[in-house]
Amino acid sequence: VSDSDVAGAGIEVLVRDRNIDDYVDIVSMDDPGMPNGAELSPPAFGAGGSRCHAKVHDIVLPNGQLLYKKTFRWVPGAGQTGSHRVCFEAVSYPREAVSEAKRANVIQQEDDYYCCSSSWCPFGPGAFDASVYPPGTQRTRTPRCFVIDVLPPKPDFDPPVGGAFLNPENNADLNFRAGCTESIYFAVKDTGVGSATFAYDRAPLPYDVKVILDGGSPPDDLAVLGPLGPDECHPASGEGTACYALRWKAKLSSSEGYEACFAAVDVAGVTQGADMKRRCYRIRVKKCQYCVSEGETFASVGADFGIDWLLMYMANPTVRNPDTLPPGTVVNLGVVYEVRPGDYLELIAQKFHTTVPALQTLNTDVTVEGIIQPGMEICVMPPVCDVKCLYGTDCHIY
Repeated sequence: VSDSDVAGAGIEVLVRDRNIDDYVDIVSMDDPGMPNGAELSPPAFGAGGSRCHAKVHDIVLPNGQLLYKKTFRWVPGAGQTGSHRVCFEAVSYPREAVSEAKRANVIQQEDDYYCCSSSWCPFGPGAFDASVYPPGTQRTRTPRCFVIDVLPPKPDFDPPVGGAFLNPENNADLNFRAGCTESIYFAVKDTGVGSATFAYDRAPLPYDVKVILDGGSPPDDLAVLGPLGPDECHPASGEGTACYALRWKAKLSSSEGYEACFAAVDVAGVTQGADMKRRCYRIRVKKCQYCVSEGETFASVGADFGIDWLLMYMANPTVRNPDTLPPGTVVNLGVVYEVRPGDYLELIAQKFHTTVPALQTLNTDVTVEGIIQPGMEICVMPPVCDVKCLYGTDCHIY
């Protein structure tokens, strides 16, 4: 039994009676009772407050006996995992035991079960109550009991597939490019049903699961979208999984100090705390790369970042026409330099014949004070067109 069981599903409780003229009912026993939210159908109460008994099954036994049934239905709630014992007994008595006047209150329904008025009824609404049954009433000697195991959900991420774009490894770096709206995909599923064994052929349906943002220091505009359709997700996500996307449009001004954690949980809200499978990532904006938007050119992008458009053209040899850049084209804004021990911003500017303000424009994560650390990546665009060298070695910006 799981939260995904459809409303029409259930467990049929069957009773047979050799006397086809008997009234037959199936009732639940007070001890142990039925779980909260469970019901028997036909319901104990029909329209207008009437009480109803078991339905005649459409299967007739070879000896002419009739089968009667009620259907046990239950959609467990979030706090109802575990084992639940339910017991039923059958009650029958001849119609002759009921006076003609009282039998007039019994109405046959279209789908072959009987209801009677709330003012009087020969059978009770729930557990057996001798006071409402006439003389000659018979009960089953042994109740029929069964145990329902409500499995807890075990939502988990699918194994990593397809590099960084589907189910990336925990603690990995997720790299985004400024100006691009990019997605990282997660495929999740309930693994609890697959790891259990069942006494019958019909296994319960898995829980519906989802991905939620669960801590860290993510960007304010980072979105978790889903569940996605099969055509929207990576084809390797597999059957029976739910697919979600982490989507973000990074800015060059975005800090590199982001961290985001995600959890696989069930939709019913059973999975909590330590039972949740989590993955955390460092979210980085790739240095020196930018996605152009509609109408942008090397000239307009260069003006925004203080770079000569001709330098950008030289740094992007695969671009044929600097005045025609299709939207989504990734262009280089320079080259990446890894800070070494002893480096400081003025020294790097001197090495590459550029200026500190130009470095700060391309590296918005560098503080106003210009504090940098060894191993940090710095985007540098050497101003080749503005550098003049005397005797081939003495180079300066003019």
